Amino acid sequence: MEIRNVAVQGLQEAMARQARAERGKRARVILGSTEAALGSGFVAAADTLRDELRNGGGSASGRDGLCVIPYRARLGAAIAFS
Repeated sequence: MEIRNVAVQGLQEAMARQARAERGKRARVILGSTEAALGSGFVAAADTLRDELRNGGGSASGRDGLCVIPYRARLGAAIAFS
């Protein structure tokens, strides 16, 4: 009986390792697709910003031409183009 219990325990551990590996793989796939979507969002935002700056800034928004771009290197810092 002890040999049988060891075999069952070994099988359970192997199944648990496989399940952890599959969860990790799914998590990496989800993270990768999320990063890709986020990256394409940044590209779209950069394209929009570029187009607004080329058009004199604010022409698409109907505002006074002030464009504020958050700068992430320092909390609260911003770069303004007018």
